[in-house]
Amino acid sequence: MKTAEGTVLLVQESRMKVQLDSGASQLFIISHKSPAEPQELQHLQKAQAKVRITYEEGDRGMYAVARRIMEI
Repeated sequence: MKTAEGTVLLVQESRMKVQLDSGASQLFIISHKSPAEPQELQHLQKAQAKVRITYEEGDRGMYAVARRIMEI
């Protein structure tokens, strides 16, 4: 699995958009196996929190599947 760090820009249902430290934006689909709850992620969005995400590449690189999300 890969990891990335960035700022949470948007959370909607089981999706979130993150501005990565590299400057690029990435759409993450939150895995149903992830311990993070959508309600918790709303807090991260409101705070524009920096997070570390452990993820797997999704279909054709259009999104990634977030397995673990931690505020840093």
